[in-house]
Amino acid sequence: MSMLRDCYEVIKKVSYVSETLSGNTRKSYGVLRIDKTRKSINFVSFKDPAPKIQDFLYFILSDKTVRDMIKDYQKTERVLNYKISARGQSATHIFINFYHYGIYSHRKKLISWSSQSKVYDIHNLYIGDLVEMIVYFNENQPSHLPSIENFSRKWLRSRTTFKYVKCEYEEGTTNYVSSII
Repeated sequence: MSMLRDCYEVIKKVSYVSETLSGNTRKSYGVLRIDKTRKSINFVSFKDPAPKIQDFLYFILSDKTVRDMIKDYQKTERVLNYKISARGQSATHIFINFYHYGIYSHRKKLISWSSQSKVYDIHNLYIGDLVEMIVYFNENQPSHLPSIENFSRKWLRSRTTFKYVKCEYEEGTTNYVSSII
C-alpha cells in the first residue's frame, strides 16, 4: 500500500473501477486523505469516471485508519442535537442539520452523488457525521439511498473495487507564490 503518513494525517492513493457515461467500465484514480486531528476524511477523484456511492462507502468503511477513528468516535458523546436529511431530485445531497434547544441552528452538506450514483469529491467529512449518515441510510431505505448489510472489514473489502496503489511522491513541489514586480 502506498501512503504518506505522519502522526496527524494519512494520504492514500487508490484506484477503483467505475462506469463511464457510455456504460463502459474504466479504471480511475483518487486520493483519500485522513486527518486524524480533525477526525475527518477527504476524497478527490482525479481521473474520471467518479466512483459509485456504494463502492465508495464499502471502501471507506473497510479502511483500517477510518475504522480506528470510528471506534474512537463511538466512545464519545455529541455536543449538539442533529438530524440527517436527504434532498435533491437529479442528484442526492445528504445534510446534517444541527439544533440548539430543539431549534434549527445550521446545516452542513456531508456528501452528494449524481442520478447515476457517482459520488462527488468529499471535503472534511467528520467521522462522526459519516457514522450517523450510514445509520440514517440503513434506517431510511428509499431506493436511492445505499445500505450497508455487513460491517465486517473482510466482507466490505470483498465488495469494493477500490485498491491501494503504489505511487511515488514528487519531491520539490511548492505552493510558493513568486514575486516578479
